[in-house]
Amino acid sequence: MDSQKIAGLLAGLIGLAVLAVAFAYMPKKGADAAKPPTEKQKVELPKAPVASAPVRGPVVRDVTPEK
Repeated sequence: MDSQKIAGLLAGLIGLAVLAVAFAYMPKKGADAAKPPTEKQKVELPKAPVASAPVRGPVVRDVTPEK
């Protein structure tokens, strides 16, 4: 066998493996598809206390090296 036949055989085997994995991860149809999705439970987080001073943007300070 020459290298082209071996490469073709390996490519075919890898292609079949990829195809098998794709079919394995495909969504199932039938009974599973008819089920409605379950509702997730909502969790309410406690509200943060309101600060007394209004919030301002970031403070930019001039930093100069000391001589």
